[in-house]
Amino acid sequence: MRSRSVLVGLVLFAAGILAASVVLSKLVFDAAPVLPVLWFSAPLLVALGQEPMLAQGAQEYLRIMGWGVIPALAVMVLKSYLSALEHTRVQLFVTVGAAIANVETARADLARTRQPVQAGEIAAAQAELR
Repeated sequence: MRSRSVLVGLVLFAAGILAASVVLSKLVFDAAPVLPVLWFSAPLLVALGQEPMLAQGAQEYLRIMGWGVIPALAVMVLKSYLSALEHTRVQLFVTVGAAIANVETARADLARTRQPVQAGEIAAAQAELR
């Protein structure tokens, strides 16, 4: 009797892994149409009335941030999957760990790239805003 329940448990576990794989592969196909729009967004932004220099800068930003669409969707699916399985403690620990890792990574990146701001640069920036 015990071996049968173990076998049923393994089958259910394999089915869960298969379902998660199907959902994650669907995410890649759902996110794929978004990337070309973000990659070539400058002409679209110019057509919508933005200045070409601003549109070019926005396109560079969107090209970098666009790659975050797939992992963001994957995280949302995995959080929903864990919630459906009532594994909310795992979800909490992963979320808190990710937040701490994000803060520490940002702190290390700021410490590495910190450049002193010159008073002339602030005055020049304020003059451009006027």
